[in-house]
Amino acid sequence: MFRTNGKKLSETFHHMTTSIRKLLVCKGLIQEAIKLLKVVQNFNTETYGKNNKIMLDTKGNIAKCLNNIGKYNEALEIYYSVDKMQTEVLGINHPSTMKTKHNIASCLDNMGKYNEALETYYPVNKIRTEILGINHPSTMTTKHNIARCLNNMGKYNEALEMYYSTDKIQTETLGINHPSTMITKHNIALCLSNMGKYNEALEIYYSFDKIQTETLGINHPSTTTTKHNIAFCLDNMGKYNEALEIYCSVDKIRIEILGINHPSTMATKHNIALCLSNMGKYNEALEIYNSFDKIQTEILAIVVQLLCCPECKTCRLNLVEKAKNKFGLSSSLIIFCKCGFNHEFFTLKKCGSESCRAFDINQRSVYAMRSCGQGHTGLKDSVILWIFHRQ
Repeated sequence: MFRTNGKKLSETFHHMTTSIRKLLVCKGLIQEAIKLLKVVQNFNTETYGKNNKIMLDTKGNIAKCLNNIGKYNEALEIYYSVDKMQTEVLGINHPSTMKTKHNIASCLDNMGKYNEALETYYPVNKIRTEILGINHPSTMTTKHNIARCLNNMGKYNEALEMYYSTDKIQTETLGINHPSTMITKHNIALCLSNMGKYNEALEIYYSFDKIQTETLGINHPSTTTTKHNIAFCLDNMGKYNEALEIYCSVDKIRIEILGINHPSTMATKHNIALCLSNMGKYNEALEIYNSFDKIQTEILAIVVQLLCCPECKTCRLNLVEKAKNKFGLSSSLIIFCKCGFNHEFFTLKKCGSESCRAFDINQRSVYAMRSCGQGHTGLKDSVILWIFHRQ
């Protein structure tokens, strides 16, 4: 297509690549977007050379796609090379250079490298404030991302200060119902919730929920996310019946729209079980946990079927759980193939040799129940600490 129509078509198509990338990404066709952009990149390299703006923009779009699918190291490699060329050719204060640096920081943020991300965000924020002004959308985006980064680091007061200043400007310039303003308000509530200021968080969530229900509808993913967060706050405040009522309504909508196996649906079911457990309704909670475990095993089995058997090299592996071999919180799984290959393993590590029947998670759980509280309360508190440590 490019070779027959030459340079003119390449220039015209270049202006469409960002729109095409966005369209394909929205449809979940990210790999297809990357393939298309690489074809454009190869042609542009031959036509314009490596340092041309068209070439750099195309590489930037490829990096965005890689970032979207979680290939952060590959995305960063491209971003760094683009940043180097842009800094040399366009200068450090050029909008395109700033955009690339911002994307580098965003990528580092997604990787959990918050200090490195902030080191890049702060100079970008300084330059954008000086050149574009404090009220410019790009400056607001950078400030918002700095606040989110600080929130992820547990620096809630610093994050709130940044969020509030961003929210004030966005409300004045964009209006209270603008999507960007709504996202900032949502993140303020999330930050307050993380600080344990549930009443303040709920005040924002309730007003937020009213606007979303009116503008987006009760079944919109953003509306259900807000309702889910309201229930989470109520749960943590000990208002279990109110929380459960909202959780169940969200669960019903998510099952109908997203399906029972969707991560968001699973998260809601998990929180319903946790809420029932907090209420002392252990049998009901256990029933949900067991169904939750079954769904997760089924999903893992589907993933395993995509893998090749190490012996016969065909994609026909299966996965099942051996319920009788379950030891406390550790499950026994078997991967097998029709050719005779099979491999049994436990979901969690043992304490010592393979012949040992004690599992690390079970010992930690018993210790937690004895040391951190009484029974389930101690176990729940310890699980929260383990999850936090892993994150």
